[in-house]
Amino acid sequence: MATPHVEGLISNLHRKFAGSDTSPQQEALLRELQSRLVDWEGPKNSGPDPLVTAETLAAELEAEHPQLAGIVRELIVELGRIGI
Repeated sequence: MATPHVEGLISNLHRKFAGSDTSPQQEALLRELQSRLVDWEGPKNSGPDPLVTAETLAAELEAEHPQLAGIVRELIVELGRIGI
């Protein structure tokens, strides 16, 4: 259900993650976020909601990777705009 803008932001994150020294935990959060957004059909009982995952990822990136955190924050705004 991800919009083209959300998909573009995720692609941008992947490109920038590839060129940075992110932690395995940060990379796992990005994979989790992407998998949740690809198949988003509304809140489910299993696993974290994509917005929670995005907020956690932004917080993880803030200190060492502010540009990546900025992209994640833009993604959070877009998720709110589309009702996720």
